[in-house]
Amino acid sequence: MPSNVNSGKRRVKKPVVNVENSVSMKASDLAKILRAMEEHNDLETFCRASKRAKTKVILDRDSANFIKNFVAKRPNLRNTEIGTALVAATETDPIFDINFGPKDRPKRNTG
Repeated sequence: MPSNVNSGKRRVKKPVVNVENSVSMKASDLAKILRAMEEHNDLETFCRASKRAKTKVILDRDSANFIKNFVAKRPNLRNTEIGTALVAATETDPIFDINFGPKDRPKRNTG
């Protein structure tokens, strides 16, 4: 089969980490930054801007599993939409491929 023909299989882009341009940060420090944004009513604005800019945070497997297990052990977190999706994530369906946004949010009229 020619390489330009779609075989019907889903292609998954593997994340590319450029170590030279990466920044290491403690998860607890990131949580403090996000909490400060929430306390100052800037978290929603940040989330919208981050989504538009297509920013991402790349976690090593141990960190991702720590977060997943932390959420799984707490019903108040586990029973949220994002918590349910996080706990259900598997090795074949990596966390970075999950769309955590609400499915029925109406599109904003920007024009």
